[in-house]
Amino acid sequence: MKLKRKHIQGRPIKVLTLSGGTLLVAATGLPGLADSADARCDIYSTGEDRVQRSVPCVFSQRQGHISIRSDDGTRYELTPKGDAPGNYSNQQGKTVYRQSGLGSAGLIFKLPGERLYVHWQTPPIGDQVPESQPAPVVTEDTDPTTE
Repeated sequence: MKLKRKHIQGRPIKVLTLSGGTLLVAATGLPGLADSADARCDIYSTGEDRVQRSVPCVFSQRQGHISIRSDDGTRYELTPKGDAPGNYSNQQGKTVYRQSGLGSAGLIFKLPGERLYVHWQTPPIGDQVPESQPAPVVTEDTDPTTE
């Protein structure tokens, strides 16, 4: 039986090797890993029905917190707000709402000054969203933020 100390992601772990090659690992303080997915992010200015920009992005979610990083360097860090599902605060403390409208194809976030569409299916960047393609329609029936 041998006890070795190693590190994973800068955190200590203990590795215990028993006779016969059995290996036991005890990790202390390792954070849970986030679920993440490659996606395409389409950004629309509030009130506009044409995409402002479309970029590859990575969507991550961990314990209700959402992180969206786009290839152009834009980051969205969303923290759950209150008990109502779909309500978040962004990194500036402003309210963000998750909206329906894309079904299983993705998510929509209503942010201050813009709407962010996260699409799971990512056609090749360049021709995926023609300039003439309007945003999917979000009606009062599908918009939980309609006042």
